[in-house]
Amino acid sequence: MNINYFAIVGYSLLSITYLIFLKSNLNKNNLILFGSLVILLGYLLSLYEKMKDLSIVDEENKKSIHQPNKLEENNIEYSHLVLTIFYLSTFLLPINEHEKPTDIFALVGHILNIQHNKYSYIGFVSLTIYYIIYIVNNVDEIDLLPNKLQIIGGLFLLSYYGYKSYDNIKSINDHKSINDHKNK
Repeated sequence: MNINYFAIVGYSLLSITYLIFLKSNLNKNNLILFGSLVILLGYLLSLYEKMKDLSIVDEENKKSIHQPNKLEENNIEYSHLVLTIFYLSTFLLPINEHEKPTDIFALVGHILNIQHNKYSYIGFVSLTIYYIIYIVNNVDEIDLLPNKLQIIGGLFLLSYYGYKSYDNIKSINDHKSINDHKNK
């Protein structure tokens, strides 16, 4: 099974959650409304990118030739860029009613995954830690529908980022073992 399905379900549920928050924030100040729009955009971009990843895998499985477009060539994940802007802004402006000091894990995770590189695994581990804390923080208000959606979406994203962390660390260790073996 492709791990991107977990991300798709998780980001879908969080998008629905932030649509609910957006509706409830329409009467609040403009910064809170702006924050809700930015995080919703980040989640929708994440959803789009993961669905696009699935279609690329499906096409490759059908033996079709995939022609990379300019967005893929620069290896930037715009969802992580938008979510980086959101989490950075939460420390500078009052745009998030639910801001917590542990949001630093989300900020670090998204920064390190804007462009995939040798430090992406740290970003995945940071996002895994963030989603553990995210789930625990939302359990206190589980009777509210948005919190139920956040917990379920968070569990899917915890599974996704936990797997990505494991997979990236494993590939680093495998690469290191191959190099060690060649040097002997």
